[in-house]
Amino acid sequence: MNKKWRYIILIAIIVLFVLIYNSFGKGIKLTGSSEHWTATFSAHVIDERLQVNDLELSYRKDDIPILIESIDAQLSGQLDLHKQITYPNAYKYDKKIYTISFSPSIEKNPLLDNLKNMFENSSVTINWSDKNGKFYSERIELQTQ
Repeated sequence: MNKKWRYIILIAIIVLFVLIYNSFGKGIKLTGSSEHWTATFSAHVIDERLQVNDLELSYRKDDIPILIESIDAQLSGQLDLHKQITYPNAYKYDKKIYTISFSPSIEKNPLLDNLKNMFENSSVTINWSDKNGKFYSERIELQTQ
């Protein structure tokens, strides 16, 4: 009887581990960088729903503040997340990190298993000027990590 309970407890622990592991879901992380910026984006599939995190843009230089004129974030593939931000007057930004939020989740879909194809053509274009008025435009191609 004692040996039987050991096997039952062992199987219960394995099942519990598998359930906890699967509850965290599958994830993908996209990163890219240019001369002035680094971009990071991540998403997870939990219970067949895609949950996306903010796109984080990190300014790599020290000439802050900068004046952001527009940002065009296109995360595409099988799914398409697009956010275009344009400021009529350049937005004075004095921090190193700029975040862009997307919708919190996409409806339940059993086809969300292959995350690498979800965002295979992803890029961010940033237009800004420095405190001296010099204009810059950079495009960051995001790659799967």
